[in-house]
Amino acid sequence: MRTFSTNVQQALAQDYVEYFFLVELNLNNNYYMTTHSTDLTVDGQLFTGNGTIFDYEPPSKNSVVDREAYSISFVDPSHTLLAEARTGIVGKSVTIRAGFVHTTAGPLTNPSDLVYVYKGYVDAPTISNDFDSKVMKIECSSPMADLDAVKPYFTTKYGVTQYDSADTTFDRIYDGYTLQLKWGKT
Repeated sequence: MRTFSTNVQQALAQDYVEYFFLVELNLNNNYYMTTHSTDLTVDGQLFTGNGTIFDYEPPSKNSVVDREAYSISFVDPSHTLLAEARTGIVGKSVTIRAGFVHTTAGPLTNPSDLVYVYKGYVDAPTISNDFDSKVMKIECSSPMADLDAVKPYFTTKYGVTQYDSADTTFDRIYDGYTLQLKWGKT
């Protein structure tokens, strides 16, 4: 069961619960963004609230094991994220935390007041440009993504050399090599 700090419990007990997300993208460069209307500082790191985060689709909670992914969309007018995507961002880490706004204390940015929503990796970036807006959507890998993984291992003479060129384990696998073994007691 997830436990919340006293400040978060008070924020959740309010009539109107206001929340924000903190997104940390560790791509080729690090990006720190928030859905809050102002910049927020967490552990000395500035999260910019410049409206870059366009949309987010959290994974749905299901009763079956599936590969439901987490996706988040960014407005990218300066082509910064586009340049990142071109250099390759698949497999880079993404961390998303949720925070709450207290009516008197304001945004709760103490690390003990933040809740981890997602921690994983970039799975598939896509960019949509319809001349009115340019949006980069990052699909983050599902915690169950490895269930779809297929990793064949070929037991051929050349199948193992891709891992170790000096390995001769499978050199005679197709040669019809005759081997006589003594079986049992002698």
